[in-house]
Amino acid sequence: MTTLELNKYAQYHAEVDEQVDAALKGYRGSDESVILDSRLAWFFVPEAFKVRLVVDPGIAGERVFCASRKAEEAYETVEHAVEAVVERRRLETERYKATYGIDQSNPRNYDLVIDTSFVSPSEVVDLIEARMRDWNVGREYAHLWVSPAVLFPTVNIRCRKDSRAEALASAMKEQGYDEAKPVSCLHVDSYFFVFDGHHRVVAANWAKLSLLPATLVAHQDELVPGGVTAEEYVMTNSSLSQAYDWEEFSGSRHPSYPSILTAR
Repeated sequence: MTTLELNKYAQYHAEVDEQVDAALKGYRGSDESVILDSRLAWFFVPEAFKVRLVVDPGIAGERVFCASRKAEEAYETVEHAVEAVVERRRLETERYKATYGIDQSNPRNYDLVIDTSFVSPSEVVDLIEARMRDWNVGREYAHLWVSPAVLFPTVNIRCRKDSRAEALASAMKEQGYDEAKPVSCLHVDSYFFVFDGHHRVVAANWAKLSLLPATLVAHQDELVPGGVTAEEYVMTNSSLSQAYDWEEFSGSRHPSYPSILTAR
């Protein structure tokens, strides 16, 4: 049984989730130092330092396709692997909403969210350790870290060309990214869209930065300033042609494109 098949099976067999849930609940209030690799550990062990690792669906598909897996987990093409990844995410989100009334894809549920699309495992570990130290002592820190190469614009970059991005890129190459100035993002259908900070994202791409700090303005059907949902805002202010212009201007290429743009 593949992971996707298991998710479909679990939709109609509650005993699958019940068995896993019981094991997770056993760690609640425990003094034991453990790392729980689970979709719902954040929900059942709320006192834990909750980390979510995300990845662009296109890169996720490539990783699954290239991984050494058993025959039943293999896919004929990368495209098939991407389709399976997207379908698995959809099924999990629907099942958890129906069973627990929660949205496990919402970045707000976690103490730290890291986009792993273009970073090494060691970079991820270093960032987790650093932010957990901040969390332990109650120090403020950026809860969301995203690769500039996976961010989609919500403005026409052709109307925003000026020298600011060049100056910012030069500063970033010399000094790194200023964590006190995170970009603000929207999260829709597993993709991140820039709400404010387009010049900083372009500069980060030019400076070849793998991650930059971000703040979440709204997720999916949450409201953005102006009274529309994040999904409605993206529908109105982002397009596939804008994404192509953005790639040409910033010198980066998105690994995949959200259906909210491609379906139009």
